[in-house]
Amino acid sequence: MDLFYCLIRVVFHKKIAIYFVVRKDQFNSSNQCCINLYPTCFTAYSANSLIKLLSLHECFSISSIEHLLYLGKELYKAEIALIFNQIYIQE
Repeated sequence: MDLFYCLIRVVFHKKIAIYFVVRKDQFNSSNQCCINLYPTCFTAYSANSLIKLLSLHECFSISSIEHLLYLGKELYKAEIALIFNQIYIQE
């Protein structure tokens, strides 16, 4: 299990936002990548832009492949909901 979770939502029918939250029950002082316990928010107009932003964040470099694939799938679902002006609910 990864040390974090992500909440994805469509904001004002214009942007995709992903909130990166470190799990407090998994946090300890030896985790150098998880310095902050408050959520970090990334926003962009497309899933590709968000994926580029997330690749620059150091905690995503140590996450599991399954978690990264899930995030990619959910980001593209959010983008499709944004394009077609639909409601997006994260799976």
